[in-house]
Amino acid sequence: MKALLVCAGFWLLVSLVFPLENILLPDMLRTLAAAWSLLLHGGLVHDLLVSLARTLAGVSCALIVGFSVGLGFGGRPGFSTYALPVLDFIRSIPIAMLFPLFIVITGIGELSRLLMVITLATPLLTIAIASGLRKDFLNRELNVWLALHRTQIPRWTRFLSLVWALLPSMLAGVKAAISLGLVMVIVSEMLFVANSGVGYQAYQAYNAFRVADMYAYVLVTGLVGFGLNALFDGLINATFFEARPRNPNKAAIMTGRLPRR
Repeated sequence: MKALLVCAGFWLLVSLVFPLENILLPDMLRTLAAAWSLLLHGGLVHDLLVSLARTLAGVSCALIVGFSVGLGFGGRPGFSTYALPVLDFIRSIPIAMLFPLFIVITGIGELSRLLMVITLATPLLTIAIASGLRKDFLNRELNVWLALHRTQIPRWTRFLSLVWALLPSMLAGVKAAISLGLVMVIVSEMLFVANSGVGYQAYQAYNAFRVADMYAYVLVTGLVGFGLNALFDGLINATFFEARPRNPNKAAIMTGRLPRR
């Protein structure tokens, strides 16, 4: 947060000392005024919600697929040895290059954009779930408890216990998937067919040489992405790392920090 304030102060200082060209970089006060005007009268909130809804819809579908496939991969190490390289290969493909293929298959519309986000996020979430299952040093106590009480607890309780054990890896995968999915949605809105969304409006402002509006869209979108990342970090820390375990070595394993002597 301090680094952001320093960057904002530097931008303000440069814009006050040097007359910035509008075609390159507008001054900070004009950009903030444009962002405030767009928030009140320009439909920025609506376009931002549209882009976020597209991102969350794709990540939700990818989470369902990735959770199911990741359970199969993590529970069968021999099978995951052959399947995970395939997922790594799919993850290495620039998804924007596949957008014409999605248009040919599904036509022009929201479905093709949704498939882009699903294709991007599914390998990330699958690998996150499979990696969480393979961390035996985190799940050993849960496995012992489930083995001792297998005949006494219902099946849905065992499933919820497994989900709780996988939650740190799952949240980390969802955090990365939302960030990358939002980037992909904005790129698709800018370069491909769209009539709404933050990317579409920013590209229209660029074509009309409304540089202050374009920077306002970029600034607000960056703040929203920063807020989502901070929300996930706070959720992970508050849920898993606030309660200190009795064993300091276990705390060091979970947080990645060595205990103080």
